[in-house]
Amino acid sequence: MIKILLGSLLVAVIAVLYTPVSMFLTVGGALKTHSNINTATCRNVHDPLLVGCENGQLHPESGIIYYACAIHLDERDAWFPPTDHMNKSLASHGGIIAFDTKTETAVQLEFDSAAVEGFAPHGLGIYFDSTDPQAVYIHAVNHRHSGSVVEIFKHILGATTLEHIETAHNPEILYNPNDVHSVGPRSFYASNDRGSRSYFAKISETLLALKWGHVVYYHDGKWSIAAKNMAFPNGVSGSKDSVHIYVVSVGDASLSIFKRRTNGSLKLVDFVKLPAIPDNIAVDPKTEEIYIGAIGNALKWLYYVTDHTIAIPGNVLKISPNEGTDKFYGKKYSIEAMLETDGTQYSSFTSAIPDPTTHKLFLAGLYEHGLFVCNKMV
Repeated sequence: MIKILLGSLLVAVIAVLYTPVSMFLTVGGALKTHSNINTATCRNVHDPLLVGCENGQLHPESGIIYYACAIHLDERDAWFPPTDHMNKSLASHGGIIAFDTKTETAVQLEFDSAAVEGFAPHGLGIYFDSTDPQAVYIHAVNHRHSGSVVEIFKHILGATTLEHIETAHNPEILYNPNDVHSVGPRSFYASNDRGSRSYFAKISETLLALKWGHVVYYHDGKWSIAAKNMAFPNGVSGSKDSVHIYVVSVGDASLSIFKRRTNGSLKLVDFVKLPAIPDNIAVDPKTEEIYIGAIGNALKWLYYVTDHTIAIPGNVLKISPNEGTDKFYGKKYSIEAMLETDGTQYSSFTSAIPDPTTHKLFLAGLYEHGLFVCNKMV
């Protein structure tokens, strides 16, 4: 009887672990040999401000990329809840950096208010429209010591300061925020990457690819859950007209395409499996093709968060409507592996931002110094 019970338990464990372990080894890149592909036009761009720039967003009219940067990696190593660095001994002094894609120069935008209680940045979104062409609204995740929030700023193009509008905070439904996509001056979607709150529960949720994460909608002070049952939702973006919202999930290496309802909730209309573990999304402002920065080796990345000298391979994926003959057989989207690195030139880029004006592709990473810029890639 005991043997039968143990055998049944073993079968159950294998059944639970098979899918996440299999994906970890295959899609996660642990068994793959990486090389440098399509990197001939790429180079490193260094600036003391461009350190630990996890994500950014392009303002196409000005050619400015707004980056959320740690600036001081020792502070991120001490305090960054997403990687379970919970040492409050160091205050966080990260910043919003305005990077000019034409001159490749960076300026830190200073906060005008003491209301920002330290700044430990993560994901970031921007909103702008034709009614006030000089204004850009920035929604940035801030992992405060007192709880993670989304800070809302207003920037006037050319200014070196940010006006702090408000702190959006809801510990009931947005407690593990990762990324933000802006849809109005005080409206955004944000990924809550894990539904768990405790350390061991979050680890289990991540390793087992449990679908406990969700996407939150915030509009003028009101909160709601827009989409749920997602396995570690990470990067969030959207179409130019904001009709569709795009969310990539780490747990099942996927891209979910949603259509917005009038109340802000999201209806899933397409689901695309990806060949690598995705991080953040950027949308080409002209073609609306989707660019995804992806982690090349998930196993190494687990060690990289504490030892940044480890070389982590990276990928850039481009998703576009399928124009091949197989579209008649239900394949709606084409997935192009645009670029691959072995991690020696630049390690673990977490975002890939295309600029159709300069034809450059800008890559940045959570723990990296500077950017990796590729000419003639867009």
